[in-house]
Amino acid sequence: MAKKTKATDHTTLLNTIVADTKGEQGYSLVDPQHVKELVDAGHIEVNPEIKTADGKIAARATAALLVSHGTEVAPVTTEDSPVFQLFDGIPLSPAKRGGKKTEEYPFSQMGIGQSFVVPATARYPKPWETFASTVSSATRRFSVEAKNPDGSVKMKANRRGEMVPELVATKKFTLRQISKGQTYEGSTFVESVDGARIFRIA
Repeated sequence: MAKKTKATDHTTLLNTIVADTKGEQGYSLVDPQHVKELVDAGHIEVNPEIKTADGKIAARATAALLVSHGTEVAPVTTEDSPVFQLFDGIPLSPAKRGGKKTEEYPFSQMGIGQSFVVPATARYPKPWETFASTVSSATRRFSVEAKNPDGSVKMKANRRGEMVPELVATKKFTLRQISKGQTYEGSTFVESVDGARIFRIA
């Protein structure tokens, strides 16, 4: 009986993580103690660098989980082999091409030292936490594969021990929490809102 209750709890948690992964934020904030088995099973991946004051960390569904489950998450057991629900007769939809025609945030337009503000709103009350993954993604988007002297692609081991191309960022971004009325040493500029300021640093 204990296993059944635990599996149901994991299913609910996975449903939430999958929904948040597909949403605009792209991840959930979870108690790391509650997701260890899900990480070990390969269902989710976590980013401890995105952390809240109460100790929660960012977690998102793996690509394999999203592909395997479509829009649903099947019940998860605590056994070594997860349970997946299989579907027949669903046609593959055409791949979307082109994406957004305009970029939502002006990362591509930024020069070194330039910045912009994401104000705190009812939807995003803590943008310094919410947009951390957006900033990381922007740095990855402006990265290229590192090359060896012979022109071949440099490879490195990722966290799972898999060999992947080593990337070199051509643009780097970071963000800082800001407060209304905040001033800067050596400048007369005064922040007009609470929120996050995103900088291009390289």
